[in-house]
Amino acid sequence: MRYLIVFVFVFILSETTTSTTTISTTPAIFYPFGTDEGDTEIIETGSETYGFVTFSTPFVYFGRKYNSTYVNNNGLITFNQPLPEAHPPYPFPTYGNEDYIAPLWSELDDVGIGRYSYQQYTSGSVLTHATQDINQYFPGRGFSASWVFVVTWDYVLTWDMNAITFQAVLISGGGFSFILMHYGDCAGEQYAAQAGYDTIGSTDYYQIHHNPNDGYSIPILNTLTNVGVLGRWAFLVNNGSGRNQNDVLLLTVCLYHVL
Repeated sequence: MRYLIVFVFVFILSETTTSTTTISTTPAIFYPFGTDEGDTEIIETGSETYGFVTFSTPFVYFGRKYNSTYVNNNGLITFNQPLPEAHPPYPFPTYGNEDYIAPLWSELDDVGIGRYSYQQYTSGSVLTHATQDINQYFPGRGFSASWVFVVTWDYVLTWDMNAITFQAVLISGGGFSFILMHYGDCAGEQYAAQAGYDTIGSTDYYQIHHNPNDGYSIPILNTLTNVGVLGRWAFLVNNGSGRNQNDVLLLTVCLYHVL
């Protein structure tokens, strides 16, 4: 009888431990990221950081050719200057003198401890993946990616233990330039948030989401799309259209739970 009691006790303890284990996964739409994939990684602990990157291939953004970029801790990519402390985010259109790529511009360094990382590719499976994606969303161009730049913000250690993970992918080849924006878990947070892109003088801009008061609505980002894939947005950005791309057809996918 003594051995039977011990056996039952150990069995119950094991079941309890297993049931409290949480496994987090990255959405399949994300391109590979992290130090295991060879990324350059910056740990953010509230010090307003940024990374300066020299492109191996120039990136043309609405008619302007850039040879480098600044990856800011606050979910913002800029070309002419670092802006890690720029907050609250400027609502698009800004009609300013800076080009912005803002997958999720917010005060992320005050949300908690996280990381952001980046890597350029000029060969391999990532280029194949990018080529397939762009030809699916922008058919008829016979596009072939020759350069890809992947930037991922992964704030998994936020103060309330909820995750904020998103990604921007810059893709070029054959005179074309594209951007993909990906959204995984995006926990609501207290700071103003902006998602989209803008250009010098706001000749072209797109606002996916903007809340000037707080970011409690950002969890919706992984349920929205303009290409029919939840959490993914795709844009052609090599030449200016001279108009607000919010005028083009926007496909928003809403999920309804039927009881």
